[in-house]
Amino acid sequence: MVIVGSSRYRHLDPLPTVAANVGEMGKLFTDELFWGLPEENCVRLLDPDRPAAVLDALARAAEEASDALVFYFAGHGVLRPDAYDLYLALEEGALERWWHAVRYDDIRRIMTDQAKATAKVVLLDCCFAGMAMMPGMGAGAEIGDRVRIEGTYLMTAVAETAVALAPRTEPLTAFTGAFVQVVREGVPDGPDVLDFHTLYLRTKSALEAVGRPTPQQRAGKEGGRIALVRNVALHESSRAAVREQASLTEQERRSLHLPPARLRDLLAELSVRDDDAAERLLRAVGSMRTEQGVAAVVHEVAKAGGAGQAGAVLAGAARRRPASLLALIEALRETGQDEQVTRLLAACAEQPADRVTALAAQLLEADDSDALDVLLDAAIGARPDRPRISLLVALLAAGLHDRVGAVLAGLGSRLPAAQTVEIADALRDAGQEQAAFSLYEAVAGLVAVRPLGVAAQLAAAMHRAGRERQASDLVELMAAGHHTRRERVGLLDALWTAGAPAGTAERLDHLDDRDLLDATLHLYTLSHQAAVRRLMLATLGRRPPGSTVRTVIALHDAGLPMEARSLLEHAAARPPADVVAVVTGFAGTGNDSYARLVLERSLSADVLAALPAELRRYARPALAQLPADQIVALAAALPAEAMLWVLGALPSGVDPGVLRVPAIALGLRALPEAAVRPLYGSLPVPPSLVDAAFSGAYGEPAACVESLLRLAEPASEQRVYEALAGRPAPDVARILEVAPRLMPAIAVLGTAATQLELLILLETAGRRPDADRLCAALRAHLPLADLCALAAALGDATLRPRANALLGLPPEAAAEPADLIVTGLLQDVTGEPARWTATQVRDRARLDPRTPVRHVVTGTGLGRGTVVVFTDTTLTCRLRRGQLVTIAYRRFGAVTVLRDHRSTIQLRAGGRLQSIEIRNAALYALLVRIQEAVASFDALRARLRPPGGIDAARA
Repeated sequence: MVIVGSSRYRHLDPLPTVAANVGEMGKLFTDELFWGLPEENCVRLLDPDRPAAVLDALARAAEEASDALVFYFAGHGVLRPDAYDLYLALEEGALERWWHAVRYDDIRRIMTDQAKATAKVVLLDCCFAGMAMMPGMGAGAEIGDRVRIEGTYLMTAVAETAVALAPRTEPLTAFTGAFVQVVREGVPDGPDVLDFHTLYLRTKSALEAVGRPTPQQRAGKEGGRIALVRNVALHESSRAAVREQASLTEQERRSLHLPPARLRDLLAELSVRDDDAAERLLRAVGSMRTEQGVAAVVHEVAKAGGAGQAGAVLAGAARRRPASLLALIEALRETGQDEQVTRLLAACAEQPADRVTALAAQLLEADDSDALDVLLDAAIGARPDRPRISLLVALLAAGLHDRVGAVLAGLGSRLPAAQTVEIADALRDAGQEQAAFSLYEAVAGLVAVRPLGVAAQLAAAMHRAGRERQASDLVELMAAGHHTRRERVGLLDALWTAGAPAGTAERLDHLDDRDLLDATLHLYTLSHQAAVRRLMLATLGRRPPGSTVRTVIALHDAGLPMEARSLLEHAAARPPADVVAVVTGFAGTGNDSYARLVLERSLSADVLAALPAELRRYARPALAQLPADQIVALAAALPAEAMLWVLGALPSGVDPGVLRVPAIALGLRALPEAAVRPLYGSLPVPPSLVDAAFSGAYGEPAACVESLLRLAEPASEQRVYEALAGRPAPDVARILEVAPRLMPAIAVLGTAATQLELLILLETAGRRPDADRLCAALRAHLPLADLCALAAALGDATLRPRANALLGLPPEAAAEPADLIVTGLLQDVTGEPARWTATQVRDRARLDPRTPVRHVVTGTGLGRGTVVVFTDTTLTCRLRRGQLVTIAYRRFGAVTVLRDHRSTIQLRAGGRLQSIEIRNAALYALLVRIQEAVASFDALRARLRPPGGIDAARA
């Protein structure tokens, strides 16, 4: 144990009684009756002249102590308002001479880092100079929080003046005197060894009773359970029982253990003669008979109508030890006296706080929740403010948190708000923060209007205790009551100083830009630079970009260029539209350097895409600093016009390899030919660029397409041609000259509608060579039916010469497309050996002698005299019964070719079904081919026929 006292001071009020403190504390802890600490283990330092003497002594004790280490200091403390550092002043110490004081952080470091003892205790009896200079601080709780040491029990008395610390008429300082008295008197019905929490409660009650400053305790984990001194009052308790029995007469002592009925009669007689004697005997019965005996007497006197006598017995019984009271409760219940259990608990509730606490702990351990609730309600409800607080603290220390929490919840709803706050403050002073916070929550509105420093410290304490929601709610209430600029500045200063989460108090959306700037400048002068910066960034982030522009300029003018630049960094991270608005604002006010700086920090494709052309000059310096590959990457992500501008920022002599980015293929036209030529035929150009080439954004479409085809690697070139073939006919017509392989692509991949429209466009525009090349490509790649459909559509558009050219016919020829289709099919059919001459065939088919015969079917599968003749325009069948079936080729699209169950060919035309009495597979296949080809022609021709007729087709 290290006991330090500083009684002499050159610059502070002397504290002469501190010298007696050192001697008395040493005697107390070395006395065998209390702790019995060996003298060599108790270091006393009175008026040490330098801090090192104190720290050396404590460090040695920390090294040597294995079980318990106690540090005691009495004297002046120094609290530096600027740094909020605590010092224990020695003789030369003072507020402005803090280097002559022991820094408390050094004490803390030794206790936490060097001490090996399992039990560590710090006792401080101090007057703190500088307390009055800390606005909004309470003398007790805040110092208690500040001197807390993790894993160490702390008890401290904090006074603001030397008079409060050490009254001149008393031998010891106020706190030390009360503490010594509690140890010397002990705690009746307390444990064998007193823990520090019990000592604290007794000391606190003694000081409050005479109006002295309330001590504080802070106990890490189970620190309050550290027990060092013996409870001398236990011996006194036994002697008190003897004294009580001695106060009885001999006859009364003999009457104590009479049978209940006889005792009842005796009491009836005695109460008539001497009521005081009867009362004395009843109380003695309650305290001295066995538990069963007490229950029996209570039952007997109550049965006889002596409710008052039963109450006197129970009042005497209330002084029993907790274990005996539990046995008595059980006895009363066993004898059916539940109402007397309630009366007994009410009597117990009026006992001192330590007795109530001991009984409550026993009831909790016995799981007797009914009795426990009755006891707590009665005990707390029966006490005025100060005693009630002492009881609550004692109960909480005994581990009755859940039960006390329920009581506190009810208490908060019954008491006036101001009284609830007072109780909560006292609980917090006693180190019972969670219980205090529960009460504060019930009267949050009143807590929020306390002095700013006090309320802010409470919010900070709630935050440290993990009660984030409660701290946030309190701050929200405080913010609602501090709305103006001046009020909100004071609130934020208090919250930030206390280390409380400012939350909604930092939302300054209701202030205009001028008030916001004034508020932040004021807070900036209060050493809250980091918090102010965070506040401004958050607030301006919710405002239009113009607010940022005005604030940056104002900060610069106020001599805070670094703060202005921090806002610029934030502005650069805003959405592109906001960045552009900020740049516009700076440009409009002549702050070109800020405009350039914002773009330098925010340079991205999205920002450049949104940047108007007139503002691009501000981005040019930032672009010039980028390597070529980054410029290309930016350009690749931009729309056409912006891409061309960005590519213009590339340095001369750029490495062609950097430009090998397909997305910028169209933009490469803006670069010198020498830079682009090495890329010809090597770029994987995506077909999607074809659409962009026709957009006009990159220049004349034909030139763009030509550039793409030059750049494209072979595989990409083919895909580009395929994409071009899918373009509308007017687009194709514009680029034929620069796309030499486009004609075959149109023939193979183009739609019939595009092919037709392109032929019409070329013909009507007088571009006959192009039309001739297209016709040649179509003839080389299209089926005859498709060619005929195109020709028919051209004929419908009064372009007969071009239609004939497509079919390879003379310009003035008149041919039915269906006839040409069938003629073409018949050219591939192998003829059969002739059974008849051409004249015989015409005669049998009843054809004009001049009619050309293209194909004749006779023989296998045909009946006698049956012949099938294909002419230039019709199919004619002469059946064996002399019947004729004639169908024009142009009608064949509506014919259905069938077979019946005998495989006889049937033709359905015009709704009539005709059998041609032929079973010839080759003929059936030929008829099906003709029907399909003509039907395909009809369908395509119908699709190509413009709804508006010839004029629409030509248009």
